[in-house]
Amino acid sequence: MAEINVVVLVKQVPDPASIKLSEEGTLLRDGVPSVIDPFGKMALRLAISLKKKHDAHITAITMGPMQASDVLRKCLEHGCDKAVLLSDRKFAGSDTWATSYTLSKCIERINPDLIICGMQATDGDTAQVPAELSVLLDYNMYSNVTDLSDNLRVTQAYEREIRTSQMKTPAVISVSRYNGDAPELSSMTDFLRARSMDIEILDAEALGLSYDKIGLRGSKTKVVKTFTPEIRKIETVYHDGSDPSNAVKILKEELNE
Repeated sequence: MAEINVVVLVKQVPDPASIKLSEEGTLLRDGVPSVIDPFGKMALRLAISLKKKHDAHITAITMGPMQASDVLRKCLEHGCDKAVLLSDRKFAGSDTWATSYTLSKCIERINPDLIICGMQATDGDTAQVPAELSVLLDYNMYSNVTDLSDNLRVTQAYEREIRTSQMKTPAVISVSRYNGDAPELSSMTDFLRARSMDIEILDAEALGLSYDKIGLRGSKTKVVKTFTPEIRKIETVYHDGSDPSNAVKILKEELNE
């Protein structure tokens, strides 16, 4: 089998203990400690497992401030062959569409067979970027992925069924869960190798991006307000519903109140 060209998308998310919001309601990332998002970490582990099964070249990509290079360094430690950081102040405040657009323009330069990403990120929980990338790049889409076999059969777990199918590339797969065989810790050799590797840094100009399509300016959605929901205790009333006709009567009375 020919070498598989793989892109794995990871996202650095603020340490939950250090989260801060700007006046516009967006997350402040500069100067805030970052960790790899849990779903992105599963995507990385799946990508590394694929490399062990096939002759795969893996490029790790993330978008964020310069400190996000620490996250990419971890990807290199685990076995990724290349790392690319998309960093520009003009990217700040990007919603899912602006993020997907920016990522797609970088990915087009690589032309991978497979894009592996986490289902969603804990700092947004939108789960929109994988699908948006598949549309922007015209790639096949496989969601809710939990495993990828030696012969590239993909397993997808839905609420009521487990589905397997032969993956057709090029494709985007979003990982919802992965418990396969992949190391959690890197060896000292891998650690030293990663420290000696360069991380490619690209800004909006290098990608040839129009400023009206990136960052807050290019975002299709805006954060109008953020707040902590008020917790209210509501009294629960129990009725005897063993008699169907009486249950219907009770429901009608409750709905009319």
